[in-house]
Amino acid sequence: MKNKGLKILLSVLLVLCIIMAGALIGKEYIGDNIKEASNRNGVDVVRDTSDTGKEDENAVDSTAEGTESTQSDAAAEAEATEADTQQPQMSTIVITATGDCTLGNNQEQSYDGSFNSYYDSKGQDYFFGGVRDIFEADDMTLINLECVLSDATERVEKRWNLKGKPEYIGIMTGSSIEACSLGNNHTYDYGQAGLDDTRNVLDNAGIVYGFNDHTGIYETADGTRIGIVSASLLSQNGDREAYIQNGIEQLREQGAAIVIACCHWGIEGDHYPNDYQQAFTLINGELQSGIDAQIIPCTLSSTSAYNDFRPTVASGEKAQEICSLMNTYSQNCSNIEIDELGNLHVN
Repeated sequence: MKNKGLKILLSVLLVLCIIMAGALIGKEYIGDNIKEASNRNGVDVVRDTSDTGKEDENAVDSTAEGTESTQSDAAAEAEATEADTQQPQMSTIVITATGDCTLGNNQEQSYDGSFNSYYDSKGQDYFFGGVRDIFEADDMTLINLECVLSDATERVEKRWNLKGKPEYIGIMTGSSIEACSLGNNHTYDYGQAGLDDTRNVLDNAGIVYGFNDHTGIYETADGTRIGIVSASLLSQNGDREAYIQNGIEQLREQGAAIVIACCHWGIEGDHYPNDYQQAFTLINGELQSGIDAQIIPCTLSSTSAYNDFRPTVASGEKAQEICSLMNTYSQNCSNIEIDELGNLHVN
């Protein structure tokens, strides 16, 4: 787990504007205008034909001319309206991105007071109950799933091996979590079998994920395609950079309007980012100097006495303390600042 001091759920609401076409709305608007134009001219013609004799003959000509004029006016109006609908239409997409989420235990934990015991006694909806309303209000929630979901028992030799049961996937699906990153240093804690089990569980639940050369696309309710690419330990191996670069290109080719690159990096136990760690936003290949985002500071537990595995939105002095710590940790290698309201500023 990298940079544990801010381990899970410092949620960032990324408000990203994308281009959407309003074709259906435009077509309906065109149809209504044509209908109104036809009715309006038709009424005028009927009034002109209220007399008899030669005036009736003239009325027929008038009707023909009126119809021709109506069609001409309506066609011109339709062309103008159609041109308007071809202009880019802006919509707002809200994405919630969390920190590390471990849905399970490490190999040295006893059962009493563990994540597993809380699951058995409180159920799947307990854990994200303090932030579920945030997840449900957005267009997509993305977490870093820093464990495997598997029944595998053969683990690799390392300090911490993190594993949850396959049924713990309900914690994610029941809390409106649509996507996750698997590019982290616990993906292979239980070997290839543990990873394969995790991927199968995610696939069966319909949760999109990114991991090395595997990229995922989530489509929002309005049809916006959001791509996920993820890799771990970028600074230690050049091929990890290729995963990110190739993944972005692949997702763009697949029609992703937004691409999120999840990089799991840093020095274990160190709260301060190194020079290699940078966060940035590109639009059409151009580096952006500003971003519309909000940090929602959270505590790992709903109580300060012990870890009850229920992240909770912080308030008052605690919220300001968390934001202040993030500013301190980031000041040497970043041009971002978080104000007392949680708004993120990129200078």
